[in-house]
Amino acid sequence: IPKFLNSNPSPIGFISFDLDQYTSTVQAFELLKADPQLLLPRIHCHFDDIVGFTFGHHNGERLAISEFNDSFKNRQISKLFGAKFYVPKEEKDSLWVEKIYLTHIIDHALYNAHDGLVKKANMDL
Repeated sequence: IPKFLNSNPSPIGFISFDLDQYTSTVQAFELLKADPQLLLPRIHCHFDDIVGFTFGHHNGERLAISEFNDSFKNRQISKLFGAKFYVPKEEKDSLWVEKIYLTHIIDHALYNAHDGLVKKANMDL
């Protein structure tokens, strides 16, 4: 990860985590600790190993997410609520939709800038 971050990449806007284990997920979260210039203000994340009978808030990727959120006031990983309403109807009940999260880089200089996701007229309310 340090080698990648030092390679002057384009800002990160999506990460797919397919790491199976708590420890490897914690290591991968080093990406989310990078300088804000290397990140978009909001990063869509897919967590492959987050849904199932053996996954809970006390183990695996969910535990890594909880610990990350507890450690960083200005960077938070949150489930993307209502994602099923923004995908094609035939995909709304697909398992992958439940695995989409959003990392908020609150300390990013552009975090509060208009991003086009909300109609500008609504922002004046």
